[in-house]
Amino acid sequence: MLNDPLAVLSAIILLGIGAEWLSWRLKLPSIILFLLFGSVAGPLTGFLKPDALIDDRLLPIISIPVALILFEGGFNLRVRELRQIGAIVRNLITIGTVVTWLSGAALAHWLFSMTPGGALLLGAVLVLSGPTVMIPILRLVRPKGPAGSALRWESILIDPIGALLAVLMLEVVLVGGVRAAAPIIASGIIRSMIVGGVTGAVGAWLMIALLKRRWVPDFLQSTVTLMAVVAALSLSNFFQPESGLLAVTLMGIILANQKSVPTEQIAEFKRNLQILFISGLFVFLAARLDFSGLSGRWGPALLFLGLLVAVVRPLAVGLSAIGTKLPWKEQLFISALAPRGIVSAAVASLFALDLQAIGHPDGEILTQLTFVVIIGTVLIAGAVASPLAKGLGLAQQNPQGTLFIGAEPWVRSLAAEIKRRGYATAFVDTNWANVADARVAGFPTYHGNILSEEVWEELDLGGIGRVLAMTPNNEVNSLVAQRFADVVGRSHVYQLPPEPSDDPKKGISGRLSGRLLFDKGLHYDRLEGMFDAGATIKSVPVTEAGNLQSFRRRHDGRLIPLFAAHAKSGKLIPVPADGGLSLIPGQELICLALPAPPA
Repeated sequence: MLNDPLAVLSAIILLGIGAEWLSWRLKLPSIILFLLFGSVAGPLTGFLKPDALIDDRLLPIISIPVALILFEGGFNLRVRELRQIGAIVRNLITIGTVVTWLSGAALAHWLFSMTPGGALLLGAVLVLSGPTVMIPILRLVRPKGPAGSALRWESILIDPIGALLAVLMLEVVLVGGVRAAAPIIASGIIRSMIVGGVTGAVGAWLMIALLKRRWVPDFLQSTVTLMAVVAALSLSNFFQPESGLLAVTLMGIILANQKSVPTEQIAEFKRNLQILFISGLFVFLAARLDFSGLSGRWGPALLFLGLLVAVVRPLAVGLSAIGTKLPWKEQLFISALAPRGIVSAAVASLFALDLQAIGHPDGEILTQLTFVVIIGTVLIAGAVASPLAKGLGLAQQNPQGTLFIGAEPWVRSLAAEIKRRGYATAFVDTNWANVADARVAGFPTYHGNILSEEVWEELDLGGIGRVLAMTPNNEVNSLVAQRFADVVGRSHVYQLPPEPSDDPKKGISGRLSGRLLFDKGLHYDRLEGMFDAGATIKSVPVTEAGNLQSFRRRHDGRLIPLFAAHAKSGKLIPVPADGGLSLIPGQELICLALPAPPA
């Protein structure tokens, strides 16, 4: 058993990073392993005693990871996305939020006799979902139709909205509870909103000013961002207790939506710190779990979980779907998935400590019920998502869409022909001009490096069955192939052939690359040169059985097959460079048509 603070802290870091690594290896949501490692090390074996770290000096440190989580939640909220999302998502994060909040509070008050203020705080905490659990589930199931997109956007956008609601409810409890004089509650909330709002806005403005004047080098931007978040948290709490979390959330929202300075380094900061702070925080929280307070009340606790899943969530989705024309199958699928995650656990645990510090009776039950709901909803969502999607006919058994990595003009010409046939197409590119042109042409696009976690988290792979790495960099193409091999299957990841080289040391092992496209001589520069010389995309029906070589001979090499589309089966097959594609009548070849030679 560890009681020494340094040993406990070291063990928490070791277990947290180990859980993060194992979740990557096993392709499981990290929160499951955080809870497992922490529970085994803490309440189940008694090996870890994290309370050795908690005293008046160390307790404020716990608020820093929570502040970083809420800063990230605010940073993920793009105002322009609120305008672009569909009505169902808007309703889920507005109507659905209110229904979940008030219903959860009513159930907690009824089943556990929580105070009105404590029940409203718990209801607000249980509004939070987050993409850390939802997105891996959606990647596994890949539902078709609007359901997958709605769940993805809800999980991303609900965090900052729910966090603001939870912080305000904490203010209600700390000021005196719902039954206290309304003017006292109102003045406390107004002070918190003013102090938190001003501090967050000033902190964001200072960060923007520093970056705009280039007073902070790239390698220090992550550190300075951490400093700014901690400073805003501390300064706001100094002037108005517990207003700091509101300040950092607003600070993240402002930084995410300004257009004066790039925020890539800030995004890098939050991802790197997540691994250390969040993993350690959750092992710490799980190791402190004590469900003894639920002794004799497990029946009401499970009833609480069951009602949230079977009644409250469907009610929230049903009311949100009114007027949206969302089919009942999609409504049922969305209703079944509402896993709570990292933000709920962090916020509940910190707020519980605040309540316990003032002797509030709901401090202990707040954490216990939150973790019951987290564990239950994660297990339920993981268990039912795939079979339910298949049963409702929403699972994509053989998606035929294509994700292009690289959106150069000639790649867009090829994608346009594919899209014209009704196949899903999307682009990822680091070049903003290419992304803008693709968006104007009506393609779903993602701006950024496909190897970055930010773009990876944003990707919506609904309808996507293959990935084509079409960048001029062969190393990047190979890394893309490795990354997507486990997502769409290694046989469905393709890349352009590399330029020929006499130096074997410059090549990349075939086992580290995707399947080569089209023809081994058609590397990026050659294809781009052909389009610059006037080559176009042309569709040619296959009238007789044969192979690619005979097809090319019949057309004097002026038609180079790129894709084979079969209208009857609905399949779209990229032409592999090894030529292993048989042609059958009924297919149509999407070809690169070379211009006629001058007379």
